[in-house]
Amino acid sequence: MKLLKSKWNLYNIKANYYNKNFSPGLLVSTPNFNEMKSFALDDIFWNMGSLSHPNEPWANDQHFIEGIEELLKLNHCKDKLWRIAREAHQAVVWGIEKFKSLDNLWRLLVQDPQSNIKNRKGQQNISEICSKHKFPRRVLDA
Repeated sequence: MKLLKSKWNLYNIKANYYNKNFSPGLLVSTPNFNEMKSFALDDIFWNMGSLSHPNEPWANDQHFIEGIEELLKLNHCKDKLWRIAREAHQAVVWGIEKFKSLDNLWRLLVQDPQSNIKNRKGQQNISEICSKHKFPRRVLDA
């Protein structure tokens, strides 16, 4: 009941502010707490019927309604394209990093084994790859 009371207090403050500052033709309902508790679930108060603006052109004119729907679709498509672009960028970055890693491995494997011994970091990289994928080093040398 405490949560309902706090929600009602917030609603009541905002509804009174709206009614006072915007002078709407149809005032937003501000029942007291006990009245609000007694409302049935199908009461118009819960549906915010007074905020549906039935006489506004954008609520009745089919061209307005279709325009609003198309604008929402356009915004949704822009959002989807932005997400796809971000994922594509991440995939390209991943691909470049993977290429660099494989290119480095290839260079280590094709080098002369004697000069490769001096490259400790490269040798360590090869050893890590072998242990990660559980195969012996001689597989890479083949």
